[in-house]
Amino acid sequence: MAVIGLIAHFTSRVGVRMNPVMRLCTLERSHTGANMAEIVMKVLREYGIEEKLGYFVGDNANNNDTLVRHLAEAEVEGNRLYDASEYRLRCVGHVIYPSVKAF
Repeated sequence: MAVIGLIAHFTSRVGVRMNPVMRLCTLERSHTGANMAEIVMKVLREYGIEEKLGYFVGDNANNNDTLVRHLAEAEVEGNRLYDASEYRLRCVGHVIYPSVKAF
C-alpha cells in the first residue's frame, strides 16, 4: 500500500511562509503516474487551487515524471498552460544520496 502526501508551500498575505499538509491519501490502485495525478488533481480541485499549481518536488521515480505530465494535460484542458518539464523538481536528497553512494 502506498501513501501520497500533499504539502502546499506558499507565502501568506502578510509574508509568512506556510507549509500545511493538505492531505495524506492511500493509493488503492497501482502506483502509476496517471493514478497519482488523479488523486492530486482531486485534492487540488477540492481546495479550489488547481490553477495555482506551481512546482512539483518528488524523488527520481519515473512515475513522478508521468504524474506531472498528467497534471499538465489536466491544466491544458482547464485552459491553463502548465509546463511539466519546467515545474518538475527533484528532491535534493534523492539527487545527492546516489552520488555520495557511488563515490
